[in-house]
Amino acid sequence: MSTTSKDRIVSIDVFRGLTMFLLIGEFTGLYALLYESGGFVGFIGNQLHHHPWNGLRFWDLIQPFFMFIVGVSLPFAIKNRKGHGDTSRQISKHVLKRSALLFLMGWGLYCIGHGQI
Repeated sequence: MSTTSKDRIVSIDVFRGLTMFLLIGEFTGLYALLYESGGFVGFIGNQLHHHPWNGLRFWDLIQPFFMFIVGVSLPFAIKNRKGHGDTSRQISKHVLKRSALLFLMGWGLYCIGHGQI
């Protein structure tokens, strides 16, 4: 059975989805392919491709976007968990567990990308 929440803020979901889409595009090498194609598509690829510092490019805003959306989402997530009866201790435990899991997954992806596993 599928349930939808009427309390969701669609703009936050859209921004989070766009940010994740942009991160996945870099991880898969899509932007490197665009960069190599030249022309207008190459310009777009240049803005999205991760490269050594050479002036501000759109890609340099992706990490700040990600941190912004995390900060915006936190109060809503905490309010929602408290609304379901979770204590501050339970919420803190959940945050630590999820942070550790995300750290380990990120570390694993980094190692796989560099052939260290």
